[in-house]
Amino acid sequence: MRLWRWLKRFFQRLFGKKQTPLLEKQRRVEPPKQLTDAEHESLFLELLTEVNDGLSR
Repeated sequence: MRLWRWLKRFFQRLFGKKQTPLLEKQRRVEPPKQLTDAEHESLFLELLTEVNDGLSR
């Protein structure tokens, strides 16, 4: 994969083509969505259940 990117960049520089906008879009990181109180509670209860299961083994 890295070799492919290197080759692609090499030929783009050689022929004067700029990087594609697709690569720039892939670099953007979307912020995580905010969870509701109910979702937080559900995840917390799931965690507690897993911890309890692990302790009772």
